[in-house]
Amino acid sequence: MKVKNYKRIIISRTDSIGDVVLTLPLAGKLKALMPDTEIVFLGKSYTQPIIQSCIHVDRFVNWDVVSGHSKPERAAFLKEIDADVIIFAFPQKEVCFAAKTAKIPVRIATAGRLTTLQTCNKLVPFSRKNSSLHESQLNMFLLRPVGVEAIPSMDEILQLIGWKSPRLNNERLKTLLDDPRKKIILHPKSKGSAPEWPIERFASLAHQLSPEDFLIFVTGTPEDRKLISDIFPFQLENIIDLCGSISLSEFIAFIAHCDTMIASSTGPIHIAAVSSILTIGLFSPIRPFHPARWKPIGARVEIITAENHPLKGKELDIPVSEVSNILQTKLLYL
Repeated sequence: MKVKNYKRIIISRTDSIGDVVLTLPLAGKLKALMPDTEIVFLGKSYTQPIIQSCIHVDRFVNWDVVSGHSKPERAAFLKEIDADVIIFAFPQKEVCFAAKTAKIPVRIATAGRLTTLQTCNKLVPFSRKNSSLHESQLNMFLLRPVGVEAIPSMDEILQLIGWKSPRLNNERLKTLLDDPRKKIILHPKSKGSAPEWPIERFASLAHQLSPEDFLIFVTGTPEDRKLISDIFPFQLENIIDLCGSISLSEFIAFIAHCDTMIASSTGPIHIAAVSSILTIGLFSPIRPFHPARWKPIGARVEIITAENHPLKGKELDIPVSEVSNILQTKLLYL
């Protein structure tokens, strides 16, 4: 099928940080093939700074503006964009029905869901659950109805990200970054999206990192802070608590100025990877959490898989020494 040029294409992804980051190569592929097509990304307020960090997205549209409105108002909101195509990387029911009511001519989604069968006219049959492909590659199947058949390699996917970190304007963070020590971000929690490394092991790692060589930043939400406060050694002089104290936009900019992030499979680790800092990802080896599908995209990514086979809500059995050895070998002595 020949690739057709369109006036305007919407990519709809109204869920979480990591999923949005892994959808950005879709925008890059479309822009490479259709440079004159306007790429509109329909997302949520929470992920707006992520979407606006991609050079291939021409315009961000915030679904939160109308998500609580009436069905006709939601449809009118999409109709006003005047798109030729909408691609549902995440087929949220209310968005799918709004797109159909708005009569967007080409509505693309995966087959096999009742919502997409009722609302979309270009259905692509493939299974995410049983595939050996990476999540960012799986998204590329959604381009088949517009004439894109080939699935890019992971090296090509990396080139399609188009990531540009925002400028850091937070004066407190800039002052902290003036410290000459290596700057490590520990992001212990994942909102339960995947198996996590135990807080006790993050704490043990923090104890092992020399205060002379490492400055450690602990990040997360205010709720994360409550969950880890009784265990994590915040009293150590080389640990800075940033939980709940900075915005996502500031966090994105801050990550790019640090040296390393260590985290389980969660949104911020994908930001670290595309920001080209050393990214140490801690993963379960089993589906659907395995790194073959969810590994962060980046040139400096190190993956450690657990010795056990935990599911969501369970903990990863990864020795502290293994994480410490990779960190110090890749960062301190090279």
